[in-house]
Amino acid sequence: AALNGTQLQLQFAPGSNGQSTIVLRATDVAGAWVEETFRVFVAPTNDFAPVISTPQDLNVNENMTEIATIAATDEDLPAQTLTFSITGGVDQNLFTIDASSGLLVWKEPADYENPADADRNQVYELTVMVDDNLGKQSTKDFRVRVTPLNDHTPVILSPLIAQVNENTTRVMTLVGSDADLPAQNLSFQILDSADAARFSVVVSEGTSQLVFVTPPDFESPTDQNQDNVYQLTILVLDDAGRSRDA
Repeated sequence: AALNGTQLQLQFAPGSNGQSTIVLRATDVAGAWVEETFRVFVAPTNDFAPVISTPQDLNVNENMTEIATIAATDEDLPAQTLTFSITGGVDQNLFTIDASSGLLVWKEPADYENPADADRNQVYELTVMVDDNLGKQSTKDFRVRVTPLNDHTPVILSPLIAQVNENTTRVMTLVGSDADLPAQNLSFQILDSADAARFSVVVSEGTSQLVFVTPPDFESPTDQNQDNVYQLTILVLDDAGRSRDA
């Protein structure tokens, strides 16, 4: 505070508000004086816009519902009550946001194998606005990237029954399928079963072949029941170890 003649000048730090107490003393030429105490109240104004602090790029696994809690700050005092909303973006209709907490969620969990974003590249775009409810807002564009999970079990497509001539080793080509993306590398194993020891899986140039270890002889069957019907169980596995037998 400074006294300039009969004018009292007060200076406050930007953004400050509240109450200040000032004591003034007036003295005459004879030395007599009088004091008076003044209280100055500084009223706050809404001079700052809220700012969203959450990073622009968000990553979320497929099949999840919750994405992230959008955070924001406002320098105004007293503390502002902030409200969140989705205001734009080509994929905005696929999301909802809690107005109070800022929790951003999918309306329907994203499926990596079946993208629903506008350009089908698993990057979903939206714009979020934060409002201090006193006339100031700000927005931020977000990109939500969906990452794949190994959520599909491979299946064997090869026929369950194969007929082969005696004195040959090749039985069939083993074929499997897996709906996961990126594409999985499939491998085949023979499980412990009635005639498992009579077979092996040979991999050549990326193709799995089921073969006899020793060519069968119709006149001298070596299957467990001695009826020339050989039984075995085959397991298919993907890169992450998910499996199914047949």
